Amino acid sequence: MRAKIFNEQKIAHVFDLDDTLIKSKAKIYVYDKGRFIKSLTPEEYSFFEDDDNYDLDFSDFKDPNLILNSEKYKAWKILEKIDNEIKTNNVNGDIFILTARTYHVRTAIFKLLKNNNIDIKFKNIITFGEDNSDISIAEEKKKILKSMKNKYDKIFFYDDNIDNINAGKNINGITSILIENKMIN
Repeated sequence: MRAKIFNEQKIAHVFDLDDTLIKSKAKIYVYDKGRFIKSLTPEEYSFFEDDDNYDLDFSDFKDPNLILNSEKYKAWKILEKIDNEIKTNNVNGDIFILTARTYHVRTAIFKLLKNNNIDIKFKNIITFGEDNSDISIAEEKKKILKSMKNKYDKIFFYDDNIDNINAGKNINGITSILIENKMIN
């Protein structure tokens, strides 16, 4: 029997992956007409403005080893606390990972979480990245969060990117939580 009325609500905790839960060595490689220009971390890419229409190589983000060898990052302790509350207090909640990475790394994300005793359903790892950078990550996350509102009374959305946070703030029933990004423009 649940002790609190609040626990009767169906709650989702939705976490971004890169620079929110983990810090990996994955880079985005920038090319101009086949010539390597520079590499960017996910944090740097958040501030990157591609005015010159460079070719961007996201191949590192398909490498499962870079996920499995990543460091726990800013929101990891929040994830552990929520996972523990769900396990021990019968809180009616689910944990999701919502990332612009491709489906190639879903299994690695699942293994990383399981190896760290985080209980999550494989289907709750939502990837939507493709092999190009033509998608708006904020708009994709907004669409997915909106679709989740049909199943949950309350959604807590954790992300390090202000555009993604703002997209989530515009949806009734979603609490967007900015995981501070130390990069200053």
